[in-house]
Amino acid sequence: PSLPANITRFSYAFPFTPMGPTSAVYSHILTYLPPVDVALSICETYMQNAGWLFRGVSHQQLMDEMFPAIYKLRPVNPGEEYAGPHDLALFLSVLAVGRSVDISIPVATAEAEGEHYNQLAMAALCLQPVMEKPSLVTIQALHVASIYNAMSGSEVSGGESSMETTWSLIGLAAHLSHTVSCRPRYSTPTLSREHPLCGGATAPIIPLFPPHVPSSVFFLLFSIDVFCLP
Repeated sequence: PSLPANITRFSYAFPFTPMGPTSAVYSHILTYLPPVDVALSICETYMQNAGWLFRGVSHQQLMDEMFPAIYKLRPVNPGEEYAGPHDLALFLSVLAVGRSVDISIPVATAEAEGEHYNQLAMAALCLQPVMEKPSLVTIQALHVASIYNAMSGSEVSGGESSMETTWSLIGLAAHLSHTVSCRPRYSTPTLSREHPLCGGATAPIIPLFPPHVPSSVFFLLFSIDVFCLP
């Protein structure tokens, strides 16, 4: 289904945030969420057909935290509200990928619904500046958006697949992961001063990844950035 102009104005603006109030657009995007049972099926399809390969979003985060929080199925724990624009963008990107890899429906339906959710995801992503105080969810949203762009064969800007856009999204996510600051929930392993990679006893202790960024997300993006990006 086609989307109204107030939503497409944001989806086509990535990575910028258009001028004007965003709360009404956020509320409008929420009305396009699928019914609970449909969303649950799509999320399960994502984890089954894509989550084993793209590990940036865990089963626990998606099914136990994000899904019930967005649909308000139960009271959420502090720090797991998933009530911001980028939280919604991540969830919608998961729906876009999940629909695209659903082999139980016709290909044309999968592609059309995947692009529909992708447009909504990009609009939600642009409701809040991507590079201004990005969160872990911002990085995850960019990563999942890159997955959709790589496998869909279409982009919000024109309709033809471009790996340049995919690499740009991954590269942006990788570089933002070096600066992200979110609520402390994870330990940060370090290399000791005596470790050979630190150059000997006189070298400073080097964090293996930025504070509070889960190692699985950081190292996933780091490996892509170092070994895959041109």
